[in-house]
Amino acid sequence: VTATSLPGSLLHIAFNLLWLRSIGPLAEELFGRSRFFLIYTLAGVGGAALSTLLGTPLTVGASGAIFGLFGALIYYGRHRGGTFGSGISRTMLMYAAIGFVFGLLAPNVDNWGHLGGFVVGFLAAMLLGYQERRKETLTEHLLALGALLFVLVCFVIMLVLFFTTPLAPIG
Repeated sequence: VTATSLPGSLLHIAFNLLWLRSIGPLAEELFGRSRFFLIYTLAGVGGAALSTLLGTPLTVGASGAIFGLFGALIYYGRHRGGTFGSGISRTMLMYAAIGFVFGLLAPNVDNWGHLGGFVVGFLAAMLLGYQERRKETLTEHLLALGALLFVLVCFVIMLVLFFTTPLAPIG
């Protein structure tokens, strides 16, 4: 859970912020604030989970969550249809393809995390729906609040363990 908020380098932060700044406002507008947060959080966890299950020793960064937004926006575009929907779908497919290709060419990129986030984002969007179909419900707001509290608890646990676990001796 906390790995989604831990970048690997300054360049990593820059790319993640670039993508998030490019597509985040659109995703929030189309899905609503609570569903956006749920999609982003679930995709980040899903990306980290797939990566871990397939043996990646260390995963950090928001890339899985961002690929989840690509997946959610592709779902939206395909489901909505029309000129607007197909334009969003095509653009997000192009963005995701660029991200996947970059991940294959660059060293130390967690492609399993990208794929896991993409799939979970698509599925979460399918389950949660979007603003044009129906407005967010109290249940979705409460789920988002629960997810936020869960993330905060995970960070507290991480900090407590960081400051109370003794370092293993070297050598």
